[in-house]
Amino acid sequence: MGVQRDPQSGRVISFSNAGSAPGYSANVQYYPCTGTVWALMANGDGGTGEAFFAVLTALQPVVEPLGAPPTRCREPR
Repeated sequence: MGVQRDPQSGRVISFSNAGSAPGYSANVQYYPCTGTVWALMANGDGGTGEAFFAVLTALQPVVEPLGAPPTRCREPR
């Protein structure tokens, strides 16, 4: 389980979970400010996960704005 926080405000940007086993990898991320969820799953013949990580890295700038920066998130109650 991962938690990404805004370094300035300390607010949570996203919660995530990732995992892999021989033949597949998966990642899911939840952005509480907007309720946005995205998931990525892949399968293949082994490897060390570099290709899967490269896809996650490439998609992150596209997906992260959907979760809205924490400054646009309402204050927790």
